[in-house]
Amino acid sequence: MGHGFQYQFWTEIFACDFGGFSRSTDGGAIWQSPISIPNSPQWGTLDVASNGDLFIGGGNSGSAFWCLRSTNAKNPNVTPTFDQVTTVNMGGSLVYGGTVNPGGLAGQIFIAVDRSGGPTNNNIYMMASVSPSGGGTNVMFARSTNGGASFSAPIRINDDPVNSSKWHWFGTLSVAPNGRIDSVWFDTRNAANNTDSQLFYSYSTDGGVTWAPNVAVSAPFNPLEGWPSQNKIGDYITIISDNTGGDVAYSATFNFNPSRGARTRRLFRARFAIRRSDADSDGYRYAHSNSNSDTDSNTNGNSNSDGYSYCHTDGYGDAYCYSYCYHYAKRYSYGYTLADTYTFRLAQAVAYAED
Repeated sequence: MGHGFQYQFWTEIFACDFGGFSRSTDGGAIWQSPISIPNSPQWGTLDVASNGDLFIGGGNSGSAFWCLRSTNAKNPNVTPTFDQVTTVNMGGSLVYGGTVNPGGLAGQIFIAVDRSGGPTNNNIYMMASVSPSGGGTNVMFARSTNGGASFSAPIRINDDPVNSSKWHWFGTLSVAPNGRIDSVWFDTRNAANNTDSQLFYSYSTDGGVTWAPNVAVSAPFNPLEGWPSQNKIGDYITIISDNTGGDVAYSATFNFNPSRGARTRRLFRARFAIRRSDADSDGYRYAHSNSNSDTDSNTNGNSNSDGYSYCHTDGYGDAYCYSYCYHYAKRYSYGYTLADTYTFRLAQAVAYAED
């Protein structure tokens, strides 16, 4: 029941709005009249469990966060109601107007449900970039293993030393069909000015209990640049995962346009393809192709040293495809301790749309 239904949820704060939720049972041809949701959650997302139950993650634009459940939205014969509202501790507050994004949010609230059919099936995950006590933000994660009735204490995903001047913003996540959780966000940990940002990545293969060491997966960019002026680079980014990797859509200011004399905001796409290494030590390798079918013939493949190289330029001479190599050792425990060395070879392809 509920297969093929479509749901939409929005922030119900403007005078022209009424209701905050709607449903289509015919592939989007017709939508029901909007209805209000308990607590009027803001800045959130929604997802569906394998049994058709609908979950919404949202908050009050501050330190209150909720997971709302509807068990009858999948029934076309009734008007959806929400029978469970659970308060979730995300370890801080959402930020609007932070130094990295003066005209927007430092991130929204993301919810994702595991539909892998495995041991973590129907786990519910929530993530948000929050400020614990003013200053910068951290990427925080909480999970439920009982249908959203309760959630774990929040876990900090960014693994750099705690520093209230650093921003880990636009944190988001997705779940692959095999149950792997992928997370990406913007990160200023390497910036002396605390605003220049890089796209960072981490993942979990045990339902969010532990997370892989963070990896920078883009060159730095200045989020405050833009043409002709820019006080907001957006409110969020997005990742979609499959069993072999994930696709990320994000905005950045890598490109200098000489006809405008300034860097411009562009939408970038990155593909992270993960596969087992053929080396003696277990590992994953990342590979990619971009929309122009360019290849990374000059990717630095030296596993003994980190590095990067540009591999494509556009008509303006703007480099927009570059590759990085990272490696590190990680210790896993599956009832016993096994030290495995993982070599991460990441090649990032980016393609942009004009402003």
